[in-house]
Amino acid sequence: MAKRSGNELLLHDRVVSNVDLPGVPAGTPGKVILLSGWDHQDGRDWQRYRVLFEVGGPNGTDVGSLSRATLERIDKKGNVLEGANS
Repeated sequence: MAKRSGNELLLHDRVVSNVDLPGVPAGTPGKVILLSGWDHQDGRDWQRYRVLFEVGGPNGTDVGSLSRATLERIDKKGNVLEGANS
């Protein structure tokens, strides 16, 4: 199992959007289904997430290329565990 370091999200983390996205209102819960990006040796990194949101029918709506600033991690009950600035 991957270990969490810093403020990153891991695969299958539950999240909510904290901004309105195309087809997804702010506050909509979802689950991280893909991680992408890179980490430079000088400390600069670029991380993006694809999230399957629980909206738009039985299969949900997935939105890609989301930055960490647009997502907050939640528990199974929907309580925010940490925000983008935590």
